[in-house]
Amino acid sequence: MDVAKTLRKMQDKFKMSNVQFAKRAGISTSTLQSLYNRNSMPTMQTVDRICESFGITPSQFFGDDETDYKLTQEQRELLEYWWKLPVEKRVIYLEIIKLG
Repeated sequence: MDVAKTLRKMQDKFKMSNVQFAKRAGISTSTLQSLYNRNSMPTMQTVDRICESFGITPSQFFGDDETDYKLTQEQRELLEYWWKLPVEKRVIYLEIIKLG
């Protein structure tokens, strides 16, 4: 698997710089650069952080090139606000959403 290609595809899809992507993914920019430059396999902790941050599963992350990360404008806007919230507020809002 070409991890660097997958990461670059995600980064391009969300139109983020390396710094923005690393921050959102919860990894350091040096870790991201290492994954790009060495095309090394990330730890499962790193994969979990990336997947959680971008709302995908590890199977989608490791999937083939047909994996699609399409979001509607509304979903993208919701996620942008979501990532700006402190974790404790995310928990509260998630419970509200579950109540419907």
